[in-house]
Amino acid sequence: MPTGRGGRLIIAHAGSLTTGFTLEAKLVFCGGKSSCQSNYHSEVNGEVFKNWFIRLLSALEEGSVITMDNTSHHSIQIEKLPCSHWRVADIIIIIVEWLKRKNVSFSVSETKAEFLSKEEIIGAKKIYELDQLANEMEHQVVWLPPYHCHYNPIELIWAQHDWERCVKHAEALQETDFLNQGLRDTIVESVIIHLAETSNSESEDMEPEDPSV
Repeated sequence: MPTGRGGRLIIAHAGSLTTGFTLEAKLVFCGGKSSCQSNYHSEVNGEVFKNWFIRLLSALEEGSVITMDNTSHHSIQIEKLPCSHWRVADIIIIIVEWLKRKNVSFSVSETKAEFLSKEEIIGAKKIYELDQLANEMEHQVVWLPPYHCHYNPIELIWAQHDWERCVKHAEALQETDFLNQGLRDTIVESVIIHLAETSNSESEDMEPEDPSV
C-alpha cells in the first residue's frame, strides 16, 4: 500500500549468526489502518510480545542468550516500583500495597518523599517478566543500553540487508565502541596523572620568594 494509506504489516523475528532466522520466531500480522511508527505499540503490546517470546524460548537451544532493546512492551516489570514522577494519589496506594506485601512498617500519615526514602524501596530491584521467563527456561536476556538500537542487527534487516552481514556489523560496532571507551578511559587517566605530576614538579622547582625584596 502507498505510504500513509491502509493497514501495515507488523513483523517480529529473531535469529543468530550461526543458525540464521529462527523459523518458529516469525510473527506477522496486519495492523489496523491507523498502524504507523508512532502508535503501532497499541497493537504490539506486552501480552502479544510475551506470547511471541514464550514461543521463541521454546524453539531455542538450551542456554541461549537473547539480545533485546528497552522498548516499553519488552521491559514490563513483574512488580512495578514507585517512581517520584507519579501522582501522589497513585504512588501512595501502590507503595502502601507494596509495603504490606513486604511486611514493612509504615504510617499512613507519611508524605510521598518519606515513602520514597525508605530503604526497602530504594534498594528494590527491578524484575522484568521476560527475564524471569527466560531464566525459567535456562536462557538469559541481555538488555541493550538505551538509545543503542544500532547494536541490534534486526534493525538493519528490515532494509533487506544480508542477515549474517548485519550481525557482524552490529558486533563490530559494539567492539569498536568498547575499545574506544577503554582507550578514552586510559587517556583520561594518564592526563590526570600527568597533570598531578606536573603540578608537583613545578611546586618543587619553584624557589621561595625573598622576603627582603
